Amino acid sequence: ILRNILSLGMCRSIYIDGIEYYHDSHKMEEIPEYIHPMKIFSGTGEVGKQKPGNPWEYLFTLKDLTDNGCMCLKNCFSKYQKLKPIVELATVAFHYKDISTEMLFLNLTQGLETYHARFVSDNPKVYFEMVDHLVQERYGVSSKDQYTSYALADRAFMISERNEDKTKQLHLKSRLGYLFYMRDEVWTGFIGYSREEFLQKMVDTRN
Repeated sequence: ILRNILSLGMCRSIYIDGIEYYHDSHKMEEIPEYIHPMKIFSGTGEVGKQKPGNPWEYLFTLKDLTDNGCMCLKNCFSKYQKLKPIVELATVAFHYKDISTEMLFLNLTQGLETYHARFVSDNPKVYFEMVDHLVQERYGVSSKDQYTSYALADRAFMISERNEDKTKQLHLKSRLGYLFYMRDEVWTGFIGYSREEFLQKMVDTRN
């Protein structure tokens, strides 16, 4: 689990070279306070040291997981069964160097879609309420009747037209729209399209 989590953060494959464990039964008679480590795993991966680099080169670091006061690392382990397919879809990029651009795009898009379904909402009715609460909180209004054109645009970005009929299934465009909206300050400065154009191009490409 930890290897996959760190691989995702570093955007590189991580190989386990060896694991040791300590137990009271391995105490040395000559030095009782010293416990002799026992090796339980020898890996066959590529052994090498990774230079620290700069923080912005990583999606997240081990320090981010352990130092931010929100128990991220504990959550990774406790929720890993839900996270596992998402992490595996994302890490395929650096576990398989010869993967095609098309397959990489499909895997990453599927990972985002799965993340939204498992950690945001897979129920359209609940999702619509969540979006309206988010928009109302951002614009300081209490009902849809008070939405400005900007508020309506934000809502439309997170709820695709295909979902407006209260279908039983959330569509990819709605899911991606929500995830992009929540990280708007990070990604919009790096694309040559409006956010709406980018979202539509991504959905069209996947489909």
